[in-house]
Amino acid sequence: MHRLKIKLTKQEQEGLFIKLAKSLALLHNPIEMAQFLKDLLSEVEVLMLARRLQIAELLIAGFTYEQIREEMKVSQGTIARVQTWLDLYGEGYR
Repeated sequence: MHRLKIKLTKQEQEGLFIKLAKSLALLHNPIEMAQFLKDLLSEVEVLMLARRLQIAELLIAGFTYEQIREEMKVSQGTIARVQTWLDLYGEGYR
């Protein structure tokens, strides 16, 4: 029986991330992907991811923080985090 490790090393985290990416790569269409994500994530997590993607789309489209904040009712901190991810790792969003 495997023991659950609470603290993972960076290498272990990366390995699990690659395992997740491989699982996603095996899916054949958007319906399978949606079913997988619904099984994997809670409803709140799915909504949070969808909102982050929407924020990223709006930032890429040139909307200001204020416009996004008013439209989506999110904090400037949330928008700034998405902006940082876009700046550092933006190809995944695009």
